[in-house]
Amino acid sequence: FDPAAQVGAMPPLGFFDPAGFCKKGDKDGFRKLRTSEIKHGRVAMMAATGGLAQHFIKFPGFDGVPAGLS
Repeated sequence: FDPAAQVGAMPPLGFFDPAGFCKKGDKDGFRKLRTSEIKHGRVAMMAATGGLAQHFIKFPGFDGVPAGLS
């Protein structure tokens, strides 16, 4: 199993693993790291969307609360 031959490894960087977490031949470790990266990326995107939504969406009764710095 060669991680550099997997989908996502493309020029100009190729397979980018500067810390050396993924060893050649470790298919299970590679799959675990890849699924963790996807999961954490999705959580970060949801958090960014929630931070943006707080500015535009107001719950009833909170109309007088300032949006932003005063």
